[in-house]
Amino acid sequence: MVPTRAHRGVRGPFAVATSEDGNETAHAESAFGGAVSTRQEDLATVVSIWESIRTDACPWTRRET
Repeated sequence: MVPTRAHRGVRGPFAVATSEDGNETAHAESAFGGAVSTRQEDLATVVSIWESIRTDACPWTRRET
């Protein structure tokens, strides 16, 4: 587990779901409820945050760019 304050932009739990047809939807929770988005900008943000958390939690999985 990584504290949310450790990663910029994280305000609570989030998830990305991929449907059978390949479309992705992001869901983010906050103290005031949840939000759902299919906007590419939002999905890119969530994926970027996830990669940052994953890299800190499992540094051996770091992807070279």
